[in-house]
Amino acid sequence: MIDLSGWPASLRLILIALPFLLIITGGLINTCIAGSRHFDVMCRAFRRSSGLQDEILIWGTLSQKSRMIIVSAMTLGLIWPSLGHRKGWLSIEDTKDFPVYLSRLMKTSSYCLLSGFAILFLLIGFTKLTRS
Repeated sequence: MIDLSGWPASLRLILIALPFLLIITGGLINTCIAGSRHFDVMCRAFRRSSGLQDEILIWGTLSQKSRMIIVSAMTLGLIWPSLGHRKGWLSIEDTKDFPVYLSRLMKTSSYCLLSGFAILFLLIGFTKLTRS
């Protein structure tokens, strides 16, 4: 266990705020992609992939929540394209022709969310809670 009681208050505050800042940043980027023209660009870029069509059939595109889920699901295909190719829901041409700026945004969102939750769970698991 890590005892944070001896650390300066500003360092403890930064350590506790960091995972929440990463989670909020990742969520805002995902929301921005889902609620703007980037969503249409993503749909056009994945036009040959059956995975996008399946996600749209399941979730629809009317609500912001469903669009965010679709963006998150398709980000998996960008981060780990071999999985999508093996399963048959991602076209090889789509991953090669995908816009670089949008790929960077989607990956940044996903990495912020994953690292934020990982840091949060590590802090919860390995810090010693003491009464001051």
